[in-house]
Parts: sequence; structure tokens; C-alpha cells
Amino acid sequence: MPRAMAGRLIDEADAMGISALKFNWRGESTLHREFSEIVSYAHGKGFVDLLLNTNGQCPDAAMRGMLLCTKVSISLDTMDPRKYQWLRRGGVLKKAKDTISRLLAGGHTNVCVRRIVGKENQEEPFIDHVRAEWGQAVKVAEHFVFTRTESCLTPLREGDPKSWPRRYCGQPNRRLVVGSNGEMAPCCVDYGCQLIPAFRYPTESLATAWKAIAEIGKGSLPDTCKHCVSYSAYDVPERELLKDQDGKKACL
Repeated sequence: MPRAMAGRLIDEADAMGISALKFNWRGESTLHREFSEIVSYAHGKGFVDLLLNTNGQCPDAAMRGMLLCTKVSISLDTMDPRKYQWLRRGGVLKKAKDTISRLLAGGHTNVCVRRIVGKENQEEPFIDHVRAEWGQAVKVAEHFVFTRTESCLTPLREGDPKSWPRRYCGQPNRRLVVGSNGEMAPCCVDYGCQLIPAFRYPTESLATAWKAIAEIGKGSLPDTCKHCVSYSAYDVPERELLKDQDGKKACL
């Protein structure tokens, strides 16, 4: 995303009274050459939260921006170097661990280490290994995926999701994603940006997009929502596990 576009988004969000910004979607945003400058600009606006999810394979230049974020979640999946090579193709476990250690050395107090639980790593005592490395200095969260890939562990709840009772999902009412190409989506599950497909930034402003997503679900349920792959859309106990819970298992 061009820095000018990021700056305009930050300005609009600030003018609308939005309290939190998140600097990632489907890529590794710390690879952006001006990542730290963009985060620094947002930091100067006084947002309550500046959030980041990262794989930890971050360049040195990104550390300044990462230290300005109020929460940094780092996906590890495993503390076994060989498994890491399989689960995080192209990544190096030592580099991710060094990123965590550098954040802690820099005084960051809200670093969360996360793993997605699948058949390749489900037997690993991940939390114990993380605690042995960093003690209580980091938070730990484990997530069970919701049948996103064939290799994933069976979801916590058995049966066809189509038979599960539905429940109001507030995702479109509390977030709006803007991609580097200007595509907009009100939910991270909306992979194809189909919920508001006609909207593209900056042709449509953030305020206009917010008004559009407020109408989602008032009529017939969109196909994207009908086939949702998040527990947040269903009236099941697993819905309560969606938030990161330090040292406890959760699900996406």
C-alpha cells in the first residue's frame, strides 16, 4: 500500500473517531519499506490501540514501528525448528524467536505468541516450551482452526455446520478491512471481498463503506455469511473461545 494512501486512511479513521487500527490482513506488513513510518504517523494521532499480527520474519527497520504497537501477536505454530520449516515454509524459527526477544528487550509489555493447532503439532506441549523460553513475559494463545484446510485438526464441534444454530455476528459492525489495492471487506472471512464488492478505496470513503456494511444481514443472509468458517457466527459454546486467552486453548 502506498504510504500516501495509508496516511489518508489513518486521517479518515481519526476524523471518524475510530479507536483502533490493525496493520495486517493477508500478508506480512512489516516487509513494507515504510512500515515504521506509517505506524509512527498513526501513533502520533493518539489511537487507543495499534495492533499487529506477524510471522516474526521481520526486517530490522520494522522494529521501531512494532514497538509503537500496543499489541503484537506473533504466529509460531511450533517451537520445533524442523516442524517450523514444514509449517512455515521459507521461515526460520530462530528469526521469529529473535523478534520476540527484541520486542521484550525494547520494553514491549503486550507480546502474544500464537499457534494454530493441526495434526502436525497437536501433541507438542507448546505452552510449556514458550514459558521455558520467555517465562511470563509473553502471553500465549492456541487456536483450533475451523476446517480451513484438509490437514487441519477436526474442529472442536462435530457435525455439519449447516445444522448449527446461527447467532448474530457483529464482525461487520466493528471492523473494516482495506486492502493495498483498495478493496474493502467488513470481515477477515470475506476472502473475495464479496460483502461490499462495489466499494473500493479511495473512490468510496471509509464513512461511506461503514454505512454500507451496516445494512449487511438486514435482508437475506449473504452467501459469504451463510457458509461462514468462524465460530462467531454460530450459537455454540466455542464462540466464547474466540478471544485470545493467555495459556488457554481457543479457536478461530
